[in-house]
Amino acid sequence: MIKELFLKNIIFILITFLLLSISSCVKNIATGERQLIILSEAEENNIGAKEHPKIIKNFGGIYKDPKLEKYISSIGNKIAQNSDMPDIRWNFTILDSPIVNAFALPGGYVYVTRGLLSLANDEAEIASVIGHEIAHVTARHAAQRHAKSTLSNIGLDILSIVVGQPIVTNLASIGVQGVLSAFSRSEELEADRLGIKYIIKSKYDPEGSLRFLTRLNKLTKILTKHQQNAISSIFSTHPKTIDRIDISKESVPE
Repeated sequence: MIKELFLKNIIFILITFLLLSISSCVKNIATGERQLIILSEAEENNIGAKEHPKIIKNFGGIYKDPKLEKYISSIGNKIAQNSDMPDIRWNFTILDSPIVNAFALPGGYVYVTRGLLSLANDEAEIASVIGHEIAHVTARHAAQRHAKSTLSNIGLDILSIVVGQPIVTNLASIGVQGVLSAFSRSEELEADRLGIKYIIKSKYDPEGSLRFLTRLNKLTKILTKHQQNAISSIFSTHPKTIDRIDISKESVPE
């Protein structure tokens, strides 16, 4: 009786996942692939707007240099206009942090730190970083991760009730986290490919990405462990730098 109940609940979980997955799949305009998305674009915009002040507060505030702000915004807007989402309200912010970092929020909020800008040697290298972050937005990676995380947690909650054994639930959690982490790394490589496409359309030297990543890779090898923390924070969830260099080489036209 217990075994039959267990099997029925497992079947119910699988059917629920399947129905939610099918109903939530949409075609992404940037990648051309179908994605699991349960957030609307309006909801993504709201998330970005809500989190924007928190990002500024937690990363040292906005770096006050009007000329540099205008310069970075001009680069960002140029690339955004050549992306797959030119019509959203893009926002480019320089954070007053020495940590080498760059990231994006849903809705077109893109951030680079002054630490990262100090590492770039030319405009094409800056453009490659911004293009990569724009690609995260156009590929709707945050919304996709949100959907996967939400559905995974629903499944684990139901499974913990059905099984009633913490050790099984914990093992399931580890498996889910591993899958999500691996997927995140594939997203980073996808953002590299899309970003290079955008900077080529924007008439920037596509080898800027290769130069920046190669220098970063060399720099991390000669720094102390403490110094590496300031550099590698941007890549804590990214693929290995050497893998990203390979993607840059492949994406640059002959």
